[in-house]
Amino acid sequence: MKKKLFLYLLSSIMFLQYNTVFAEVLRPDASAFPNRTIIMGTYAIVIDHMTSSILEKAENSAQIENQNHIYYKSDINAGTWYDITQSSDISEISKTIDNIVSYEQINRLNLTHYINEKGQVIDLTTGEQTNILEIEDIAYPQNMVELKGIEEELQIQKALKEQGDKEGTKCFVSIQSVIESLYTEKEPFLQQLQYFDKQLQNIENFIITLRAEGASLQKINEATNQKTAVENQRKVLCYQKVLERLEYETTKLDYNANAALIAKYAEYITNIQTTLPSLEQIQTNETSSQLQKMLLQAEQSFQKAAGEGIQKAADTGLEKILSIKAAMMGEQPKTEQQKKQQLETLKEAKQQAEKSIQELSKSGCQTKQYQIAKQNKETESVLQQIQSQALLALHVALDDVTVYLEQMENFFETEEMIAYYNQSIENIQNAIEQFDENSDIAEQAKIALQNVKSDFEEKRNVLQLNGIQQYQMAKQQKQQSQQQAEQKQQQYLSAAENGQTELLESTKKERNDAIEQMQQAEQHMKQIEKELQQNNTMTNDNQNTNIKQNTENEKNINIEIKKEDNYTEQEKAEILNTIQQLQQQQITFLEPWHITFQYYDVKLLSPICVIEQQIYVPAQELARQIGAKVYKGNVNKDYILKDNGILIQYYLGEQIVFVNGEEIKVSVAPTVYNNKAYLPLSIFEKAYGMEHIQNGNDIIVYKI
Repeated sequence: MKKKLFLYLLSSIMFLQYNTVFAEVLRPDASAFPNRTIIMGTYAIVIDHMTSSILEKAENSAQIENQNHIYYKSDINAGTWYDITQSSDISEISKTIDNIVSYEQINRLNLTHYINEKGQVIDLTTGEQTNILEIEDIAYPQNMVELKGIEEELQIQKALKEQGDKEGTKCFVSIQSVIESLYTEKEPFLQQLQYFDKQLQNIENFIITLRAEGASLQKINEATNQKTAVENQRKVLCYQKVLERLEYETTKLDYNANAALIAKYAEYITNIQTTLPSLEQIQTNETSSQLQKMLLQAEQSFQKAAGEGIQKAADTGLEKILSIKAAMMGEQPKTEQQKKQQLETLKEAKQQAEKSIQELSKSGCQTKQYQIAKQNKETESVLQQIQSQALLALHVALDDVTVYLEQMENFFETEEMIAYYNQSIENIQNAIEQFDENSDIAEQAKIALQNVKSDFEEKRNVLQLNGIQQYQMAKQQKQQSQQQAEQKQQQYLSAAENGQTELLESTKKERNDAIEQMQQAEQHMKQIEKELQQNNTMTNDNQNTNIKQNTENEKNINIEIKKEDNYTEQEKAEILNTIQQLQQQQITFLEPWHITFQYYDVKLLSPICVIEQQIYVPAQELARQIGAKVYKGNVNKDYILKDNGILIQYYLGEQIVFVNGEEIKVSVAPTVYNNKAYLPLSIFEKAYGMEHIQNGNDIIVYKI
């Protein structure tokens, strides 16, 4: 039976009313099942409690048991069982008696599970209530197909144990430890497992709601895909825990005495390691496209929202997933809402790709990974490999922008697309200008950037020319004249063959006139193209000049301006006196008014210092000046500086500083001078999105 046919029928059945007349027994008789019960595979299900999880397990059981007919106990003809395998309409059930099934036939069916009118899942082999998630749940290692045969191993060792065999006893205990339910594990593993169970149940409820609201099959299928992804994450968790058990038990066994079991464990370990890659979520890296990165983020957001039962956020997340996938496939949206969503997706992806291009260019493709490798004194070949990877990431980002712009042409009018191309051209030119010349791959990267920039300029020019009426008229004139010239050429050749002298001369003149008109039109087109090119070049030059001027302005901020006037004479004297005392530390200390903080009302009363060519500032004092709170640890060696969304944590004497959770190694550990703990200014710049420029002792700190 086709699943599609069954689902159609199922949706019809679930809208009908029903009555229940059943008292639970271990294996109900056919007469005792309530009306509106459906039997599929080895599952008997009161139809109102059918879910996609139950349906999936029922279908699997049908295949395993080769029990492929579907039976339904009607409430139209109360108490009568029908074979509805080939039915597509609820009204067909009671039309004939050809599909009526006897109680005896129902009683002969092998049934393993019953979902009753309360929605309870009853294991018919034990009569006990269970959870649908526990059926064939790999949190019970006996259900892992990769451990097929482990129960037999257990029985073998059990027999040896009962005979008093010492090694058999040891092996029996070992196998028991492996197949023991993972639900007996201690925190935090059990918490993770329970979280996944709750998440899966909430996603199932979300799918049920989608069906009830008549959502599209596309949305339902995608939500089901996401549920499968969460199931896979849960499976990975269980598989990894069983791997730990197997590896641990292997180390405990004596190879000489337990070689057979060790070999079996090795087989199980290999089986699980082979399965894991197919379950693990594909992760993105620097060379992944922006849409791939966005898709991973959207999937994680949906799974979290749906898993926590936040309906609106889950629905929004599902729409975003579909939009990103449509963009990745180059599909055209069918509705205005889809068009709007896909357009926003493409604009966001383009923006992120261009941001990536700027970051890679600014660092000269010498990424954080490269800097760490260099600090660790890795070999030249390792450094080159990392740079090559960064160059590949730059190429991917450039390709991304190209594809996104091409797709955006389906949404925008010509003028808007010209603006988008101009924006991308300007961004790439900026990347070329700021690319670090000292980088080993600067030349290769600049060639790639220039090539893409030239492509964008050409596409922009085509769009601009399409919008110039005179150019289009000249283009049309050229095409018409070319066709006319070709026709006259054919007439000319025909007249020459037939010796038609008068016709020969007239067609020759008409052909030449058409060629001349074609050449004039072509010349006119070239003139318009030239003027357009000149205008664009002039515009680009102006933009480049503005970029350079802005860069120079940033570098040439009036660094003579100091906050010296903000200090009283007494404050100055006290600071200078402190500096005089601190100079004995063989570190350069400076008056704090050498630092000017733009957009921050900062007035430091402690000196700043320069250690290994880095500016260090009194951390707690500066933190309080810019609105952060300072917390000390129990032993006063660890400090937390906390602001709105910003967290800096450091330990006196330790070179690792945490900025918003990111681990940063500083060249000199936070140290106390004059009862003040000093941190590099760069830590605050990273946390607060600032930069500084320096000329001698004068420093200006400003927002990026």
